[in-house]
Amino acid sequence: LVDRCYAASEPRRSVGISMVSKALKQGLSTVDRDAGLRGESLANRPTTLAEYLAILGRRRWIIILPLLLAPAMAVLLSSRQQPLYAASAEIYLKRADIAAAVAGVTDPTLQVDPVRFLQTQASVARDPKLAERVVARAGVRGMTPGGLLGSSSVTPRADADLLDVSVRSTSPRDAVLLSNTYADEFTRYRTELDTARINDALESVRTRIRSLAERGVSVDSQAYAGLLVKQTDLETVGKLLANNTQVLQPAAGAAKTGPQTRRNGILGLLLGGILGIGLAFVAEALDRRVRSEGEVEEALGIPLLGRIPKPPRMLRKADELVMLAQPRSIAAEPVRKLRTNIEFSNLERHARTILVTSSVQREGKSTTIANLGVALARADRRVALVDLDLRRPYLNRFFRVPPAPGITDVVLGRVDLDDALRPVPIPEAYAGSPGSN
Repeated sequence: LVDRCYAASEPRRSVGISMVSKALKQGLSTVDRDAGLRGESLANRPTTLAEYLAILGRRRWIIILPLLLAPAMAVLLSSRQQPLYAASAEIYLKRADIAAAVAGVTDPTLQVDPVRFLQTQASVARDPKLAERVVARAGVRGMTPGGLLGSSSVTPRADADLLDVSVRSTSPRDAVLLSNTYADEFTRYRTELDTARINDALESVRTRIRSLAERGVSVDSQAYAGLLVKQTDLETVGKLLANNTQVLQPAAGAAKTGPQTRRNGILGLLLGGILGIGLAFVAEALDRRVRSEGEVEEALGIPLLGRIPKPPRMLRKADELVMLAQPRSIAAEPVRKLRTNIEFSNLERHARTILVTSSVQREGKSTTIANLGVALARADRRVALVDLDLRRPYLNRFFRVPPAPGITDVVLGRVDLDDALRPVPIPEAYAGSPGSN
């Protein structure tokens, strides 16, 4: 309950002292003035750190709720997830030119960039056919080739000819079993791919040797001897190529990788903070309420006359006025300041009537006008207070006078105005000063 008083911006026979409803006296209902207010509201956007901090302070509950709920939900969901374990095995890929050393044939894989070679082998390891073989050999219940590919990864090392095979599972035993099986099956699968051409060539040589034997060609012949030498070379190359891939480090155990409750909680806290601050500024942008005297002055185009604080609780309970009960207190000073400002603003207008109103009830209209009336009376002004609140009149309680007859009786002609006026004695504010009525 705070009264803010503003002066009228045009010369009139009455000075209005009101809240935001004072806009009715200034012609703010026109379309052009509304457009101007919208432009002024855009100009009143926060520009300093203090203004942004004030917004955060006003919307603190909008910020606090996501800040608490987001990490709590993240921790709750993480705690309800099944534990996840990961096991890794290392595979060594040998790239020695065995074919050139034995048979004088250049291995085409050695002409490829090492990084590209390892990436190619990692792609080969993701072959669905290889996944089927791993699942069939491991015999893990509920595991499928697609599930294995989704819960595993094959990553080439950047500084070595190694592949890291990692498998995740809800069981640490299954993670180790699947990881080692994956590595073993890959070595066999790559051996089959590397030796496929050697095996085809070897089978062709053996077929030619059998054909010569069936025709009765002597084993001492040059053709027969040449085929035997080639068969021996191909068998040697095949055996050496079969050892190009081997499991360097099998998985010995599985480490728990999830759920990461602490990390999820921290991320939830950060996300909640960002979401809360964003919602706070959105709510501030959608809020069209006027929050400060400066905003009201800019909107109405009238100067501020005074600000009357809430009376002490003791006076409110006893229906006492601060200008009568505590005229020399600090709480009475804003009323005297308001009286002085009204007198200065009324030098040219010579207004005789002051109206105090507000948009809703219990905003301090009666308290303000009663204190102001006492302050003007002590300044040797003749004051008549008229309570126009026909539903809940209150001025009579402050001055301990009967409520009737009132303004309604005068308007209806039931009593004369002189009979409705009741003099109220005003005690001296300071020792030795003359009293007023």
